[in-house]
Amino acid sequence: MNVKRKSVLFSSIFSLIFTILFFYSSPVHAASMPFNVQPVGKHYQSLGYFKVNIKSKQTVDLPVQVSNSSGQSITIDVNKLNGLTNPNGDTHLMYVPGEKKTTSKLTDPKRAIAQYLTGTSKITLKAGQTKTVHYKLSIPGTLTDGTIVGGLAFEQEGQKLPKTNKGKLTIGNVVERTIGVEGDFAKKGSGNVVSSKPSIMVTPSAPYFLIHLTNNSPQIISDVQFNYKVQQAGKNLFLGEISSFKMGPKNSIGYQIPWNYKKFTEGQYTLHLRLMANGKITNYSYNITVPKQNVANYQEETQPVKPVAETRDNNIIQWLFALGGVLIGAVIVILIFYMNKRKKTEKEKKSRNG
Repeated sequence: MNVKRKSVLFSSIFSLIFTILFFYSSPVHAASMPFNVQPVGKHYQSLGYFKVNIKSKQTVDLPVQVSNSSGQSITIDVNKLNGLTNPNGDTHLMYVPGEKKTTSKLTDPKRAIAQYLTGTSKITLKAGQTKTVHYKLSIPGTLTDGTIVGGLAFEQEGQKLPKTNKGKLTIGNVVERTIGVEGDFAKKGSGNVVSSKPSIMVTPSAPYFLIHLTNNSPQIISDVQFNYKVQQAGKNLFLGEISSFKMGPKNSIGYQIPWNYKKFTEGQYTLHLRLMANGKITNYSYNITVPKQNVANYQEETQPVKPVAETRDNNIIQWLFALGGVLIGAVIVILIFYMNKRKKTEKEKKSRNG
């Protein structure tokens, strides 16, 4: 390999390394939890949460052990949460402070367990200290059957996401530990999961059907699943199957089914739904109209848009750095070429003088 090729290869490698270091030098901040928390009692510890038998007008003790594993004093915030069905379909419920989140909600406010949980909302621990803290679940006389579910969430006071440096990506998260609380009455209650007429929704990413499901039972139902098929004028457009997920007691959700056909046009459609829950199969058929305005809105939202000025400015900064790397490489090539040419000229002069 001659000198010129070596210099070109060297400068190219230098420029590539410079560019890679620039684009991938973003700091990553991973949050950690400086404390440990667990329910007290062998049965609860093996489960990882409180599962208790309850009666009307009863109060149940819920002791938790909290340990500070850091070298400094900390304060822990404690939040009382309700259990809701995950609207994306999951074998675990999600825990939230209210009675509704996105398309999931409690249909019976009396089953919001957070209102029946009492105890301190702040725990202060010295470095290395371990403390047992007692919470109470007080059951009202208005509840007599089924299950109520929620949790206690523990997180360090004052957790904040790290600041984002301009031109660089910063990743962070707030860490918490949630201990579930499930109270079960001896009387199970009755009911099942039912469906009501779906809605057609439009977003810039894709249209979708919102399948409305309601668990009108006071119990958790763990084996909810359904199949669906969309037709137009008897022609099958698309179909799918949703695997088993869990629904909380007296919960309703809107489950998103993406539009999976090459065209989205106005007209009449039929959605066939085969719902399986709690060992029972129910078939539903819904006639759904996609209005012209929905199609127009989708077409408008999916039109290409011009970049925002701020985004363009940030991109210019990045490209300037990349260009700087290329220019540095070019300067190195020119210097090496000049030095080689100068050496060659000096050799020729020596040869002529000799």
